[in-house]
Amino acid sequence: MASSDEEDERVPCAVTEYYFEDESGEAISFEDLPLQWRDGENTGGKRQSMVLRGKVDNGILNKYLPVTAWKFDLSDAKLKIFVLSRNRWVKLQSPKKSYAQSLIRTILITLHALHYCRDNLRAANKTLFDHISQVYRFGRRPSKDDLRDHMDLVGEAVRKDKVLAKSKFLITLLDEKNDKAKKTDASAKDAKTTKMSEVLCDAMVEEVDGSWDDDDDERGKGVCDICDDGGNVLCCDGECLRSFHPSAEINCESLGFASDEVEAICNFFCDNCKYKQHQCFICGKLGSSDKDSAVAEVFRCVSGECGRFYHPLCVSKMLHRESEEEAQLLMEKISNGASFTCPIHKCSVCNQGEIERDDQMRFALCRRCPKSYHVKCLPREISFKAVKDEGITVRAWDAVLPKKRVLIYCLDHKIDKLLGTPIRNHVKLPVMKKKKLASEVPLSGEKAESSKRTSAPAKNASREQSSVRSPIQTDQRPSASNLVTQKRSISLPERTDSSKKHKARHDNETCHDVKSAEEKYSLPTLGAESERSILTLIKDVSSSITIEDIYTKHKRLTRNANLSQNAVDKITPGKVQGSVEALYAALQKLDEGCSIDDAKAVCGPGLLHQLTQWKTKLRTYMEPFLLGAHYTSHGRYFTKSDKLQEIADILHSYIQEDDMIVDFGCGANDFSCLMKKKLDDIGKKCSYKNYDIIQPKNDFHFEKRNWMSVHPSELLPGSQLIIGLNPPFGANASRANQFINKALEFRPKLIVLIVPSESERLDRKNPPYDLLFEDNELFTGKLFCYRPSICLDPWM
Repeated sequence: MASSDEEDERVPCAVTEYYFEDESGEAISFEDLPLQWRDGENTGGKRQSMVLRGKVDNGILNKYLPVTAWKFDLSDAKLKIFVLSRNRWVKLQSPKKSYAQSLIRTILITLHALHYCRDNLRAANKTLFDHISQVYRFGRRPSKDDLRDHMDLVGEAVRKDKVLAKSKFLITLLDEKNDKAKKTDASAKDAKTTKMSEVLCDAMVEEVDGSWDDDDDERGKGVCDICDDGGNVLCCDGECLRSFHPSAEINCESLGFASDEVEAICNFFCDNCKYKQHQCFICGKLGSSDKDSAVAEVFRCVSGECGRFYHPLCVSKMLHRESEEEAQLLMEKISNGASFTCPIHKCSVCNQGEIERDDQMRFALCRRCPKSYHVKCLPREISFKAVKDEGITVRAWDAVLPKKRVLIYCLDHKIDKLLGTPIRNHVKLPVMKKKKLASEVPLSGEKAESSKRTSAPAKNASREQSSVRSPIQTDQRPSASNLVTQKRSISLPERTDSSKKHKARHDNETCHDVKSAEEKYSLPTLGAESERSILTLIKDVSSSITIEDIYTKHKRLTRNANLSQNAVDKITPGKVQGSVEALYAALQKLDEGCSIDDAKAVCGPGLLHQLTQWKTKLRTYMEPFLLGAHYTSHGRYFTKSDKLQEIADILHSYIQEDDMIVDFGCGANDFSCLMKKKLDDIGKKCSYKNYDIIQPKNDFHFEKRNWMSVHPSELLPGSQLIIGLNPPFGANASRANQFINKALEFRPKLIVLIVPSESERLDRKNPPYDLLFEDNELFTGKLFCYRPSICLDPWM
């Protein structure tokens, strides 16, 4: 017995810097051992034993232990993993770095995912892997792909643990596995349906992976088309899909807008899209892109995420370098309106498409010509680092473009040493002749002064105008001087000019009619003294009113309008047209028997997901107008009335006479009605304010307005305010936190919230609020209703 006790004492409680070996000394994973569950059942086990090596006593001693099983514990604040050695469980604390990066990476990520999902049942995909990337810092960022090899373990854990069985993420993951298994067993009856379903399936998988945010447009994460750098960029809403720095940036000419001008822009169209004059991405020459006219010279690539234009001759030669006949045939088809996919959607080396989920198969795109490479196919000369001895300069930058693509300049373009890029003369804009404005017509009192001007200043003015860079323009506010000049030209009309214009417009009338009209309607000629007095008055008024004052006065209204239609403003005709054309072209390719990769190059999973989002947003926005009195909760998620009634039953005791109850995102506007009924029953009279950006059917004390635009002066003092309820959540509760922070500006005496667990807690704010009531069980199960007859689980 003494010997056995001494042997037990040699088994440590925990081991660090651990790794496992087999009998031959080869490193292996502990998951090959039998897994012991809480109920004592053992599953799996490719091996019955292996050797644990690691350090004990704070890393002082090396330890060598035989082990025969393993288990994990998800119930504590931290994940715990144990292995069985000589009838005692040894805790594994931290693995050896090289071992963690190679052999046990996926099993550790899977266990961390199970642990987090158990404590956060409503955790979303992105939130989960953001957390895991913080606790597991070995190698690349974890993703759902790391769990795929351990789906049997996940399924067994969900079956044995009732808490895990409620995890939204795990349920979705297992359902996806079952769906894929069914698809594998089922035979494809229709080739077209099978091919398109695979594209749609990929879109669904990517959606769960969190590749697209609901409010995120990949184009908004682009780089400036002038300098090829990122930052604060303004995206064109036309067909070109380009982005530009709107204001002055280091090493970039930018668009030259002021910050206030940028905020005032709702929809921005570059001059190329505005005038339908685009550059060929091969030869760089401008040409008409107006497909509705008979003079179209350049045509857009049909891929929904491309936005590049080409001459039919240029692109056909590049697509069919070895066959002049095929190039000629394609050129004729494109000229007659046939769709095409440009060369940038195939790797220049292997001629294969992109696989977005494989880092080595992502595209590296040249910014100056339609050349692309898979990351693994990049020539050595296109390097991420400079090699001075071999004369190699930096030509590639990782994960700069949307979808983590690589930005490159191919070997056809010389790098400027000062810029670090090729010479920036690649953006050409159409030069449109401007009509002479009415404001440029001189006044009668100014004619004499104008005639005295010499020709030299005129030349200088012309030179100055031609030297000013006119990048990409948008609809801008006229300057104050222009406003005043226009007013002056209208205030002082000349009888002679008016009669001439009148005669020119009505040349079919007789001279007698014209003269009689002049005598009847013409204004008397002003004397020099009267004209000077009027000019002085105009100058006084113009000095007291500026365009900045007018803009400031109306800025708030404009901003509120933009916020209320934020989702709809992003859906522009240019985006919709390109996306729909891409979808039809992909279907046509499948009809013609093309491969799925060819269809994906035209309309990928991301584009399908985007179209679905647009449909939902437009439906939600338009239904109050289309359905009128019949409008219900279709398209939106509202808290069920019975849950709101429970809140009213709890809240009424905290409310005093003459308080104001403010629902900052009222949705169906049920809560205030329930609250009023409850307070009327006990004899308390209160006032109510209910805000939302979409009109509800119930308009009780409703104001169609964005909560973020409400000012504290519009409500009662904070000592009489009860604010809150169910805000929109957003990704990682970001939108909910904005609503809460806005509510804190009013310093209310009480805040009532239905929010996800990721939202910021008010009892941890500075200054903190006292927590009066919290119930995590009240809002579990079926909390939100989509239509009156359909209920959904919480998606917090």
